Amino acid sequence: MVLLDEGRTAWPWGWLSRSPTGDSGAAKGKGKEVAWGKALDFSEDSDCAADVWDIMEKGMARELVTDFTQPLPQSERLWRFRVERSNDRMKYRLFCESGEFLMFAQVSSANRRVEFFLYDPEDTDSGASLFDPGKPTFTMSGNVQCGEWCLTQERCDSCRLSPRHLQCNCQTRKEVAWVRHWHQDIGCGINHCMDIGLSVQPDIEDSESAPWEFWEHTLQTRAPVWNDDVSSLVLDFKDRYILSSAKNFMLTLEESPDNVVCQYGKIGPNSFGLDFAYPLSVFQAFGISLTTLLWT
Repeated sequence: MVLLDEGRTAWPWGWLSRSPTGDSGAAKGKGKEVAWGKALDFSEDSDCAADVWDIMEKGMARELVTDFTQPLPQSERLWRFRVERSNDRMKYRLFCESGEFLMFAQVSSANRRVEFFLYDPEDTDSGASLFDPGKPTFTMSGNVQCGEWCLTQERCDSCRLSPRHLQCNCQTRKEVAWVRHWHQDIGCGINHCMDIGLSVQPDIEDSESAPWEFWEHTLQTRAPVWNDDVSSLVLDFKDRYILSSAKNFMLTLEESPDNVVCQYGKIGPNSFGLDFAYPLSVFQAFGISLTTLLWT
């Protein structure tokens, strides 16, 4: 497994105006083009329109969610990201390896719901005025007793930007992944495991015949091995110095168990390395990593 060279750009598409190859106007994925040039309609949010345009002029607007729901380009590399956790373990931020902020997440007091936002409420230089705690872009709800989590997209670009007769039938909410936790005895230890189903984002014209609830990919955790020298379960994280943590995990495709598509490991007191690749999207990978918040 080869990780992305830190000298290359850390974010595969750029922000809305650049393709993976650096061309402007469209981003390409799986042989199809996704146009970014559509005008935004803020008729329902007129109070924030001026703030949006001001942030857009600075190149920091994130009113479209496609960058966060589209799978990363197919590659043999894992894209490198970093998750920073607050001291109270209730707030999480996702960054590119280069340090660029991507997403903010806030955990409810009951640990049963996580809300995700595209703006950082504490960063006054990059659109904190657009942060609305009552309108998360994504949510994740969990049944802690059953160890099940559901990742949901709360805002649909297709519905917001298309004429009414061309809107999809999602009712603005789309289930994009499910996660089920379970445990396995290995050696003298207990390993946290998870099974994951990823849904597919259809084209607008295919939205009626190919709903998001179609599960195309299934992921599973790679089992660690017991190491007598350290008296602990061990995973082989490539090109990462990882600290011991119950939250560390690796994910593989069910049909290709030797191919790691995601690895999450502790790299500091409140820092975690999150490396992933196709077929995961940014939100799916970030959300899956936060389902481990109760793992001890």
